[in-house]
Amino acid sequence: MASDLYSNGASIREVAHQLNLPRSTARLAILRENPILKRDKSFPKRPTGGCAPYGFVRINSKLIKDEREQKVIQFILGYYKKGMSLNGISKALNQQKIRPRSAKLWHNTTVRSLVLRELNKYKKEKK
Repeated sequence: MASDLYSNGASIREVAHQLNLPRSTARLAILRENPILKRDKSFPKRPTGGCAPYGFVRINSKLIKDEREQKVIQFILGYYKKGMSLNGISKALNQQKIRPRSAKLWHNTTVRSLVLRELNKYKKEKK
């Protein structure tokens, strides 16, 4: 029943209202009968957004390398390749007063995520 209403052009909200169901229940009923939901055309497309990853800036929804932050990433990778621990790298960055973009200090988890991202990037390039 829910899938028929939806197929005839009713929105999930309208289906829920007509069947006197919560929207989440109506959506699940539609998905059980018809697994492909159409995108609601009434909502405008959202621009790609969010924070740019460290080392990049977002200009007109495009990622562009930030040279200053790229130098910090190379600094981190250099220490990592020499065998320095993640805690050691974060302490070195903090002692040299190199600040992360939004936090006060570098933490080993931040350094770890940058190292993993860069290592995964190199693995993809080699393939």
